[in-house]
Amino acid sequence: MVGPNVTLDKNPPLDTTNSSVDIDLIGIAKNNSERSAAVALMSYNTMENLLKPDFFNTPNDTVKTLMSTVISATLPKTTNTKLTKPVNFTLKHIRELDPSGSLSCVYWNISEWIVDGCSVLKTNSNYTVCSCVHLSTFALMQTSSRPSESYSLPDMLTLVCVIVGLVFFSVALLIFVLCKWSPIYERGCSGCVGLAPEGYVKELRLGQSISKTAALVGCSRSAVVSIYQKCSKEGTVVNRRQGHGRVRLIDSRRLTRVVRSIRRATGAQIAQEVNAGSDRKVSEYIVHHSLLRMELHSRRPVRVPMLSPVHRQKR
Repeated sequence: MVGPNVTLDKNPPLDTTNSSVDIDLIGIAKNNSERSAAVALMSYNTMENLLKPDFFNTPNDTVKTLMSTVISATLPKTTNTKLTKPVNFTLKHIRELDPSGSLSCVYWNISEWIVDGCSVLKTNSNYTVCSCVHLSTFALMQTSSRPSESYSLPDMLTLVCVIVGLVFFSVALLIFVLCKWSPIYERGCSGCVGLAPEGYVKELRLGQSISKTAALVGCSRSAVVSIYQKCSKEGTVVNRRQGHGRVRLIDSRRLTRVVRSIRRATGAQIAQEVNAGSDRKVSEYIVHHSLLRMELHSRRPVRVPMLSPVHRQKR
């Protein structure tokens, strides 16, 4: 405070823990009739919880951070509060600076932070000096670009696995729908025998830890068991004679004996075809072998697909 009975050569310092102010208090006192003036500086440590940095409007989507405590400066008991020169505020940084960020000296105007009449004079890693042409509530604001979203390696692997799993699930669902409504499926279990072994062969050959012979033996058994389960629910198997329209029905007990005979079949001939790299021949052999077993037990001819000369010799 400066009065008529006080003689000062320079303006008195006014400091707080995290800020200081440099104001021409002597010049303000000379402009008043009482030849006196007073200044008050207040620092609010938790005011940023109310006057949040989000109230600072920026044209772009940026990250806004208050880099100092909120301070307020006023001229109490002073008639003429017009400043003779700009007021300088030194604000201590309470957070680490972002090298790519931009600093702004702002003041609170009713409902938002604005920069009108304030500017940054100088700054270093610890302090920033702001210059303003009026008194109000001030703070130091930092704006920086929003960091781009980056995924760690585990997140990327998880994302890839989820995508691959969805792709395989979609393919499996599509195959199921096509098999369910295809004419081959509607003709009975004999049509499905040709589809199941080939699908099992191609699927099991992808497993590097499974031997070829064991994979195909398991394939043939799995195919017959799956077909048997479907046909046992329906109670019958439909087989058409070549050149005739008659239909032969095989009961479940006879089909059970057929399945047991096929399960005892050796996989040596199938393994030879696998070593030759012919998935199609392996599928034909399994179909041919299955239908011949049915023919022996039913004592009626069944429709057998055309086989290659190698398979005819094996018969």
